[in-house]
Amino acid sequence: MYLIEKEKKVKSQKNYIQHFSTRIPWKDNDYTGRIDDKPKYNVAAQVIPNIAASRDLEFEETNKGKSYEQVGTVRMQSWITENAAFMSDTKLYLKMNHPYKKGNAKFKHFEETIFEMDSYSFLLRLFSWTLKDNANEKQKYYNFNFDLEKTEQMLNWSSTWVSHGESQKGIFDYFFSGINPHNSLIFPYYKQVPFIEDNRRVIAGMGNISCNVKIHEYESDGSNDEKNYIWETNVAHSIRVDGKDGFLMPYLEISEYVKEHTEFDVSSVTLFEAAGFRSEFSYAVEWVSYAAAIDVLNIKRKLH
Repeated sequence: MYLIEKEKKVKSQKNYIQHFSTRIPWKDNDYTGRIDDKPKYNVAAQVIPNIAASRDLEFEETNKGKSYEQVGTVRMQSWITENAAFMSDTKLYLKMNHPYKKGNAKFKHFEETIFEMDSYSFLLRLFSWTLKDNANEKQKYYNFNFDLEKTEQMLNWSSTWVSHGESQKGIFDYFFSGINPHNSLIFPYYKQVPFIEDNRRVIAGMGNISCNVKIHEYESDGSNDEKNYIWETNVAHSIRVDGKDGFLMPYLEISEYVKEHTEFDVSSVTLFEAAGFRSEFSYAVEWVSYAAAIDVLNIKRKLH
């Protein structure tokens, strides 16, 4: 009886269409892969810790408006990995270094790895699912490979993150297994925008995920068999400027309009997260339920 009940609790992704959300930073021009036109005024983007901690405002001001390729993608890597170039029509190349390489002998064999970001792709980086305690709890309900004991053995200090390679792969494979190309939806969202004071997530648009994903290993010098995986994952999307198979809300134009029309009710043209579904638009990347997706679409239809 116990086994039957346990099997009922474990949810499989097989034959299930999963939708997703992903966080993006505010930008004052576009998402084709270029530095802001007025970098020092883009305070809203700094709500994303990775951008706030690594910004070089002097460099950005000197090179404002220039493409990331022109100034060097590595200089703008924190922006790119936070989805500031998801509308780029060219591939971008990043240098990935394992964060634990210098702190633990078990990770010294991982070498700097060139990561190829595909055109018209989001980079999805799991946070909630790769927290060690979260993974251990989620494994009780979802059918993925995770070994807590081996995860604990990987580090000689206390860490909240899953660093055991096979467990990482188990989580990533399962999380993305529900992708059904051209049927799975993806909702980019802002944690903060400059034109409205509201703590709700602002939905930036919507598109289809256009192909299955592939996770990438860190390159190794061969001295150790342990594998680890780059957490950024290319997820190609259907959003284009013609709006045919996806759309982005015209928030840049809206933000300029409200500067001259302060009496305008900007909330009437803002697409917010579905009420009661905050957790599905959090942690940088998450699953979006059918109910939340339907609610967002219904809210969009009601906008002025």
